Amino acid sequence: MKKNIQKKKKKYFLMGISFSVGFLLPCFALAKWCLEVGLGIPGLSRGTCVDIKSYVDGVYKLAGMAVGIVGVLMFLVGGFQYMIAAGNRASSGEARKTMINAIIGIVLVLAAYVLLSTINVELVDTKNLEFK
Repeated sequence: MKKNIQKKKKKYFLMGISFSVGFLLPCFALAKWCLEVGLGIPGLSRGTCVDIKSYVDGVYKLAGMAVGIVGVLMFLVGGFQYMIAAGNRASSGEARKTMINAIIGIVLVLAAYVLLSTINVELVDTKNLEFK
């Protein structure tokens, strides 16, 4: 009985994926989206119709900003933990680890950007992005 239910779930899941890839994905690629609310995505304002190229460009910029903000906030959290450790070696070690991980995360994202732009500028430039 349980295997029969799992087979049905698997069948419906595969049907949903097939529908999405076969029908919805081409529609999204060709459609112009009208945003009803301001999403906070850079370059997109409330009520404007945009194509997928502009949307991907805005999401790309938003993700870069989010990584920077989260990295700085985690560094600040680590600094605050270090301040309240009050000489406790275990707590100060965890705080240092948090700050080092935040710096490593920011450096990795910046290094990935520099590496991709060194290989080919079009890998990071979304202005020439084409969907076919």
